Amino acid sequence: MSPIVDTPSGRAVEVLRHHVGPQESGQWSVGSGCLIGGDWVLTAAHNVVPYDASGDTLLVRLMDGTELAAVVYVAGALPDRDMALLRITDPAYQEMVPLVRFGAVARDAQHNVERCTAVGFPRFKERREGGGGPVLRDSAQLDGYIPPGANRRSSRLEFQVTATPRPLPKRNNAESEWSGISGAVVFAADPVGTPVAVGVIIEHLAAEGTSSLTVAPVSDLSLVERDSGVDLWNRLGVDATALVPLPISQDGDARGGGSGQKRTTPAVHLRRQLADFGGRDREVVRISEMLRRREYTLPVIVLHGMGGVGKTTVANEVAHQLGTDFTRARIFVDLGGSGLPEARLDAAYQQIFYALGVPESEIPTQPAQQAQLLQTLLARGPCLLVLDNVARADQLASLLPSSPGSAALVTSRSPLPSLDGARRVHIQPLARHVALELFCAMLGEDYGPVDRALAARIVELVDGLPLALRIAAATAVSPATADLAELVADLEDERERLGHLQDEDRGIRATFDISYRALSIEVRRFFRIVGLLPVPEADLALLAAAADERDEETRAHAAALINAQLIETVGQFNRRYRMHDLIRLYAHEKAIAVESRQTIDATRERVLGWYVAASSRTQDPPSTGHQPSSAALAWFAREHTNVLAVTQAAFEARDWSRVQILSESLRPLLWYRKRWDQLRITEDWAVEAARRTEDGRSEIQAIIYLAEARRSAGLTHMTVSLYERALQISRTGNDAGVEAWITTHYGDSFMDLDRPEQAIEYYERALILYRSVGDEGAELWLAAHFIDAYLLAGRYADAVRAGEEGLARARRRNDRSGEIWVLWHLALAYRDVGRFDEAMAGFRDAVDDSRSRDDLGAATHMLMLLGQTQMDAGLDDQAKETLQESLRLAQGVGIAWLEQRISASLAKLAGSQGERRNPSA
Repeated sequence: MSPIVDTPSGRAVEVLRHHVGPQESGQWSVGSGCLIGGDWVLTAAHNVVPYDASGDTLLVRLMDGTELAAVVYVAGALPDRDMALLRITDPAYQEMVPLVRFGAVARDAQHNVERCTAVGFPRFKERREGGGGPVLRDSAQLDGYIPPGANRRSSRLEFQVTATPRPLPKRNNAESEWSGISGAVVFAADPVGTPVAVGVIIEHLAAEGTSSLTVAPVSDLSLVERDSGVDLWNRLGVDATALVPLPISQDGDARGGGSGQKRTTPAVHLRRQLADFGGRDREVVRISEMLRRREYTLPVIVLHGMGGVGKTTVANEVAHQLGTDFTRARIFVDLGGSGLPEARLDAAYQQIFYALGVPESEIPTQPAQQAQLLQTLLARGPCLLVLDNVARADQLASLLPSSPGSAALVTSRSPLPSLDGARRVHIQPLARHVALELFCAMLGEDYGPVDRALAARIVELVDGLPLALRIAAATAVSPATADLAELVADLEDERERLGHLQDEDRGIRATFDISYRALSIEVRRFFRIVGLLPVPEADLALLAAAADERDEETRAHAAALINAQLIETVGQFNRRYRMHDLIRLYAHEKAIAVESRQTIDATRERVLGWYVAASSRTQDPPSTGHQPSSAALAWFAREHTNVLAVTQAAFEARDWSRVQILSESLRPLLWYRKRWDQLRITEDWAVEAARRTEDGRSEIQAIIYLAEARRSAGLTHMTVSLYERALQISRTGNDAGVEAWITTHYGDSFMDLDRPEQAIEYYERALILYRSVGDEGAELWLAAHFIDAYLLAGRYADAVRAGEEGLARARRRNDRSGEIWVLWHLALAYRDVGRFDEAMAGFRDAVDDSRSRDDLGAATHMLMLLGQTQMDAGLDDQAKETLQESLRLAQGVGIAWLEQRISASLAKLAGSQGERRNPSA
């Protein structure tokens, strides 16, 4: 079966019926029809009525000769409703033909509806295959016009065909050369959009000169489903409000002369409403209210946004919904986005004048006179002009209404800043949850159960862009696509994603091409450079470094991209810039295609160098190994996503020295924020980089932190090989201190496995090693590990002893940091043996020390432990006050894991107090 071509001729079908009734038994009847969308066929009712579903055979024959089984879904009552809808039921039919646009003939018009077309299968196109073979009919295209005033009493239309068929011998007195043409759909040309279907041919006359065919107008159609009572026209989302041609006034004076009678039929020339329109309720309500506001006598609303974001669809939907507000005219005008104002302006006038029913002979040729006529026509009543795809504000100067009550709704990729007095609405990609619902609606009821996880992944991959969603949905329902999983797999390949977001008529690349071609040469280069960035967003300094420009140049180039909707500002005070994911892929493609290898490499070097310099500053004092400064944490909050992406880019480029620098800079930040998953990734890279550069000490450090990240994520079983590898490297270098450090961490892994006695064995080995090199500071660090292991083993006296010995050693050395480190671990031991006063004193000392060093993270932790000890001691009021203070600090510094633990303690405290107040409960 050949693909259906979305034209009137491509949609034409034959309707073949074999009736089992006594008068027609054994005979086939032939009629015409039209695929109006999906698997629906519109035809004349008398082609299929009467119909017996149990015995009749009904076939629809496509242009390529394919015959498909069909059923009569609903048919109008003869003779008043001589129209029927058929539905193709043959499983061989897999086409997804879009719904045609429908319209109505304006009976008040005083000139003909020109350029009408119908394609059907009349008898004069009969031919016999192979002499005695079957009789077949070829298609005939009928061109002509419709006089609006003919047959008004009967509500029928008259289609005057400007071609005469070749006379054929009549088989009987009732048959003519036109037999079989009934059911063909008549389309009228529409300069605003695709042709509109206005009626169905239901009668044919003898061919004498110009033929006259009778047409039932679709605007009168009301086919009600037998079971549900639902009007099928509404179910299909048909909107027959597009009028052809549109009259100006009942007296026929297009320029406002004559009797001055007002026209009674509104001029509605909009694009078809989408049955699955959704996700834009807030925007539609806001725009509608802006257009209705009294204080804006002549409202001009600019809908601006990136290509494919759905500006046109939103504007068209708003215009459809405002029929009771703009009763004179609602007209859609496509300005084509061209930068050639004279040609596009003339075309715009032609569209508006055609929609308002101005005869071509009465349209002025001079622009000034055209502008004057337009304002005269718009002054006759409330009119809404939808001016679509505007490139520049000067295209609009003479098109905007100047009469009270009228308005203009403008769509543009640019906010058109020079258009004075306009209100602006930024149409943005849909939020993920909204886009998911819209995507499922686009798949349609016939698609079947939707795997929402796969659908959500598709929404994520197209970043909520409506055009991309529509193309993805069309691809998903295509017979060539197995299922959503296949589509997800295609889209996940960034190199091919844009290629998969394209169908026969539209594509994401083509949409972005329009914006790209409108840029200056300098801005195009800047756009391509931004596409080379491995980060999702950037500030001005990074963009300037990447492009090797001064800040002033970069700011101007970024502003041009913002105006073209190819980049957007994000963050507080709009100080950062972001590209939509699909635009980023497009920009990257352009860069790879246009820029030299030297330029691409130089850009990467500048970006990596910028981040190496920036990240290294996070380790400057007062930052320490495990306590980043507030400045470092603020930088991390802004840049953590970017610096991870840059580190990955360095890893993929095998730039090992920069991988090491970036990973080491991230290490304390990720550790402090307890982002174990990200730490595992960066330390994996760091291990590989150190191995490649044969840097044993760096490799050991990365291995230990990788092991610690795995432990903290509950993956202790994956650490043994890491510790053994680290020990092997340290022994090769004969470094007892490093070996002791590794051995201590190795012992910590047994603590995770609830095997404290084995942990103690490793700590004792580490103690021997530390003493062999005389490292008393490390011994203090190790003392806390002994305390924790003894407590877990239930050896409380040993825990207290180890803590008191370590505390005394720290005080002899006058080591305040070592003293606090041992003290708060000793306080844990005191708490477990019921020595609450000593425990609370220890935690208070630790809180005071942390605050003196401005270490709010440590202060928060110590306050939590103090509050929990006060709970254990039965000091509920003090515990509540301490824990609440701790919670405020945790929220202030943004430590989520502490917030959760403190909140749990407060909840436990509240529960225990409730039980004490109501013991009978």
